Amino acid sequence: MVSPTDSDPPLDVLFLPYYDDNPYQQELRAALNDQHVTVRTGDHEAPLPLLQSVVGDRPDVLHLHWAHSLFVMHNKLVTLVLGLRLLFELTVCKLMGVPIVWTVHNTLDHERRHPLIELTVRRVVARLCDGFITHGKHAREEVIDVYDISPTDASRVAVVPHGNYIGSYPDDVSRREAREALSLPDDATVYLHFGNIRPYKGVTRLVETFGEMDDPDSHLLLAGRPPTNPDDRARLFGLCERTDRVHTNFGFVPDDEIQHYFAASDAVVLPFERVLTSGSAVLAMSFGRPVVAPRMGCLPDTLSEKNDLLYDSDDPEGLRRQMQRVRDEDLSAVGSSNRIQAIQNDWGTAAERTYAVYRAAECGVADVAVAADRASATTEVGTVSGEV
Repeated sequence: MVSPTDSDPPLDVLFLPYYDDNPYQQELRAALNDQHVTVRTGDHEAPLPLLQSVVGDRPDVLHLHWAHSLFVMHNKLVTLVLGLRLLFELTVCKLMGVPIVWTVHNTLDHERRHPLIELTVRRVVARLCDGFITHGKHAREEVIDVYDISPTDASRVAVVPHGNYIGSYPDDVSRREAREALSLPDDATVYLHFGNIRPYKGVTRLVETFGEMDDPDSHLLLAGRPPTNPDDRARLFGLCERTDRVHTNFGFVPDDEIQHYFAASDAVVLPFERVLTSGSAVLAMSFGRPVVAPRMGCLPDTLSEKNDLLYDSDDPEGLRRQMQRVRDEDLSAVGSSNRIQAIQNDWGTAAERTYAVYRAAECGVADVAVAADRASATTEVGTVSGEV
């Protein structure tokens, strides 16, 4: 098992891009610190974001995250130029002997602005990487397929489950208190969609489906920033205004208020049109909520086995059918099982596996996936039922 010892020098890892307000990167960075990993960050808006942080202060590992942020723009020509810049910088990093690890959070930019250019650049980036991290087995298979990774190089694609958000936000309000704060009936069935509203998340379809159910005892909560496109925003607002059972908070939700939305809900509904990794699903699990979502990306691997509320994305009645189950069945055991699963996906284990990927990439080990598996193979899973 690859694990740090007190005698090992700390690994110097460069995260790029890095967002100060991103809880995933914050939690992973803190957990890696316990693995003798010093994480530093670069400026992804700099003229040469990679080389500015690498030349003169070479890191032990370059850890890429949301690669599209480094080159995908609204303008097609700018996207092409920045894509070439990224490939140039990564090539220089390779020549300098800097191992490159890439956590693939999504196979393409969610907005699909310039998919052909982006996919071409991403496939070349994949050729330059020494290791990959995905958050589930289904996602691993999708990454291998989409980026045309050869069977030989597929061993470089490791699975590191997404860490939970338990303790990241306050979680001490009762269901009754939450519903009072949000002016919701105590005996209603409440569906929640939480997070910034973007086209790929299928929120418009969710509101339409909710309206078609025509259940006076059901309510829908939407919390998060609205669509940036004026036409998408106008359409969503119009749909929400058709019934007083759709409650909206189209704006930023402070950390100490997030718990109210989850505590008040019976289930979280995430009707993605496409997804690879979902932090929203992990957040719902961390608050012990059932999740209604399509069977795609990491979701089948991330959610507990009892969360049988997934539906086939090509089933036109799938979303409505699973939402009706929330109304008709007691799904408290599903939420508890999701919470238990979230507890087991702790950041310490994620950091152990990530550290193993770093060391394998640094040493040129071909089978990065096996190194990650060995890192947590002996981790004892304690009794967690008391924490639910």
